[in-house]
Amino acid sequence: MEHPNLYAEVSSNHGADPARCLRFVSVAADIGCRGVVFQQTRSRGFGPGAVRGVPEAMWPRVALLAARRGIELGATPFYARAVDVLEPWVDFWRLSSFQIDQREILRAVASTGKPVVLAAGHGNLCEVSAALAALRAARCGTVELLHSVPGLPAPAERSELASISTLRETFGLEVGWSDHSREAQVLQRAVARWGAHRVHVHFDLDGQGSEYVFGHCWLPAELAPVFAGPLETAALSERSPLDGDGRLGLRSARWARRLVS
Repeated sequence: MEHPNLYAEVSSNHGADPARCLRFVSVAADIGCRGVVFQQTRSRGFGPGAVRGVPEAMWPRVALLAARRGIELGATPFYARAVDVLEPWVDFWRLSSFQIDQREILRAVASTGKPVVLAAGHGNLCEVSAALAALRAARCGTVELLHSVPGLPAPAERSELASISTLRETFGLEVGWSDHSREAQVLQRAVARWGAHRVHVHFDLDGQGSEYVFGHCWLPAELAPVFAGPLETAALSERSPLDGDGRLGLRSARWARRLVS
């Protein structure tokens, strides 16, 4: 089977090293990813000395390499000015679920007219609806949603993949899966059973990235074969938490904010 729309999320694993940033783009292309996503924030990341933002001067080089390798370049901006800095270079915006109520960021990315991929894992249907309304009011381009559940790593049995269908049916949008499980069967099941339009995975080159220690980052040799053969169809946790209290994630957005503070 061909790869689905698979996207490598670099997070802070580049370590602000220009050569490493470029290598992430090349390796993601080599293993068949459709795109690569970098975060842009002024905060320090997980662990001593971790810098989560790509040096601003590097973005033109990263964008040029992505274009040459034929993959998309996405960014998660954690402050409004980052949108102005990155807008000439990125193909789409990827917003984290804790940004679902950050109206300044929502308006800023929407005003560029570029596609937005919004993670919904820490919101409920009302919060997702309000975020979509804010994006549309600012004349956003195409919008897609991502289902996710928190946890680093997130147990496979708590994946709640049926929420992919719930979000699709509720909002009439394409919905994908943002993985924290590092389990091949979760990625395969999200695509084969629930029709995830795109799959985002946290990605590291060599186990030396600052976030690899948390257990949710895929390595190239692990990720490359996931969609190379028959897909896993064994049932996981299929229940959508929207059947209960209407909340997609298992913890609050406040918990997620602490991860990037």
